Amino acid sequence: MKNNPSYLTKIQADWDITNLLHLQLLLRYAYTDVKEVTRPDKNPVFSTPNRSFLAGMIRFGAVDYYLERGCAMGLLNGITPVWRDLKEPDANDEAKGATPRGQGVRALELLGKHTSLISHHLQVPEDPPRGSKLRDDMRVRNEQNPLLPAFADNQTPVIAPIHLTLVHGNKSAEFAFLRVYDNFQHANNFLPVGENIMQITPLSTAGTGGAEEIAEAEIKLKKHLKEFRQQQQGEM
Repeated sequence: MKNNPSYLTKIQADWDITNLLHLQLLLRYAYTDVKEVTRPDKNPVFSTPNRSFLAGMIRFGAVDYYLERGCAMGLLNGITPVWRDLKEPDANDEAKGATPRGQGVRALELLGKHTSLISHHLQVPEDPPRGSKLRDDMRVRNEQNPLLPAFADNQTPVIAPIHLTLVHGNKSAEFAFLRVYDNFQHANNFLPVGENIMQITPLSTAGTGGAEEIAEAEIKLKKHLKEFRQQQQGEM
């Protein structure tokens, strides 16, 4: 790691191999839940041609749910979850009866010591993320971060975390990558950060107890889901 650019060293300080393996596990749980919930044989609502669209909306919520639970369980070491508004209505929006700030759709931001991270589903890894105020703001801040290659000498530096996007999907093959999108004008531009998270194995963490940590994390998640479902049944 000593030969890494300084920005990669800081990213890896927040997102070490154990946190990446736990990210993989949390994504797998989210995708499994979405697949189960949207089975047409269990619920005819998902038997229409709109099933993929409906599943996408549920996936958005499921991934953020599991990432937040991972933080609460201590699976993502040094990471704090914060909910962010995707859009802040301006005065004209509010005058027209738009949803007040804080009541609309929110995205989960994971804050580390050096980085922030939001997740985003892509059909294939080559797709650019769709635009949103939150993602656009993060691109601009990355452009102004003196640690990143996109920073220009004529810019005013902004002291901010490195903003990461966790892009993920499984249309033809499952994937998840950490990326630094750093160009507001060109949505496809990004700095790659490491390999496909879904292909990392505990064996690659030899000597760190990786397999044992993943097994313990899975036990925690299974126990949480069991207790949650029992609680739901008790309330019915």
